[in-house]
Amino acid sequence: MDQSENEPVRGSVLGELAFFVSTILIGLVGAFLLLQYIFIPKLGFPGDLERIAKLGERLESTDQEDTKVEIVSNSVGVEGIIASVVQEQLGNGFRVRNQSANGLDILSGRLYISRVLASEPDVVVWIVRPEMMGKPRQINPEVASVMRRFGYVETAPWIESEQATSGINQETLDRLGASDFDNLVSFRTLPLRMLNEKARSRMRKGILLAKPLETDAPYQIDLEISGDKLTRHIDDVTASFEDRAGDGNSVGVELIERTIKQVQDASVTPVLVLAPTHPDATAFVEADRVFRDAMRGVADRTGTILIDLTGSLAEQEYADAIHPNRPGANALSEQLGVSLRGQLDKQEQDR
Repeated sequence: MDQSENEPVRGSVLGELAFFVSTILIGLVGAFLLLQYIFIPKLGFPGDLERIAKLGERLESTDQEDTKVEIVSNSVGVEGIIASVVQEQLGNGFRVRNQSANGLDILSGRLYISRVLASEPDVVVWIVRPEMMGKPRQINPEVASVMRRFGYVETAPWIESEQATSGINQETLDRLGASDFDNLVSFRTLPLRMLNEKARSRMRKGILLAKPLETDAPYQIDLEISGDKLTRHIDDVTASFEDRAGDGNSVGVELIERTIKQVQDASVTPVLVLAPTHPDATAFVEADRVFRDAMRGVADRTGTILIDLTGSLAEQEYADAIHPNRPGANALSEQLGVSLRGQLDKQEQDR
């Protein structure tokens, strides 16, 4: 067969290959356009990510004449703080909002607080737990991508200035500094995650959907565990503390102190609050003591208000090892409000 007879065959193969490749490219472009202009704007993100994504919207509306108090924490604040109860104890002239989001730790919490500071609050209340004084937990990849998309990096210049000592690893720095296209690519599994969360929410009893725009009581746990389940949860929480803060590891203390100084540099009053743990978690008696001493050191060095709520709840006021139930949330919020009012009054008198 001569070369001229091979030309139609070669042309046919190349044509089919071009059609195949172009079909894939069109499909990929279509998928990303759906993500960018329909899926993300209309459907948002799975639960906890959506609350982080909506922080900017929650920060927008406020009474400019009131003293603005923003409460930041992880799931302890989500489940355990009712902003209206805190505000009731503070009295007139205050506007208290609970901006807590599940999963926040030292590094993600610092980025989150940086975004809160951009809204110019008067007081930032940061509720922390003992394990946070140990090894910093790296920011979840999906959380980092959401923070990149919604402007958290722009309000956190310390990421660049402290790059070598911030505690953030290179993989996370790459996500936070990703191009718009790479950031969009990182959400490629989002539709599947949304479907999975919808299915899980129907199967799980006592776990409510996230409340992205809620600033009063964004709780999701509507059940209580006891017996073996509670024991296992206490064991898990204890193991997490030992892994991060065992053997005297306290690298997180410096990061907490940097965050407090960052709040002060923004002319905002920082308040450190030590969260309680279930009384049956006996390992935390010593952990709380060590943590309390470390945070007192931070408070003394920075002149920060410190409120100790460790040991503040009875065992019947817990939903599990670390989260208050609804009566517990009311009690914890009332104690926080009373203590905060006393400390703010004292600070004002000292001035």
